[in-house]
Amino acid sequence: MRQNPRYLKYISRRWVIYSLIFLACLASMLIISPAWGNDNLDRETCTYNGKKLYGKILVVDSFPDLTIKETSSFPDLNVQLVNSFPNNCGQWQLVESFPDLKVKYVSSFPDITIKFVTSFPGLR
Repeated sequence: MRQNPRYLKYISRRWVIYSLIFLACLASMLIISPAWGNDNLDRETCTYNGKKLYGKILVVDSFPDLTIKETSSFPDLNVQLVNSFPNNCGQWQLVESFPDLKVKYVSSFPDITIKFVTSFPGLR
């Protein structure tokens, strides 16, 4: 049984149109997705809900100021560990007492995601 060439042309044209619509939807989702980011992050002051994201950091198991998850791709904050003067956005000095911020590592539903870097710390 032989297919009608007009029918095949109609089907292939429809397939191309649906593919283009799908690609346009996918592209718009990728463009809009950064707007779905964390609304509580203030990029100008480098804070999360008023808590600064730099300074002396204490890692705790309970009652944290901030829950974090370490990731390797698309973090909210690039963190550079320093030994002294953590004065810039994303610079953390790990301490045992008198912290500026207490953080807890979690595996799901973090407040922010971080990535440890050796240079260029700060919000993405």
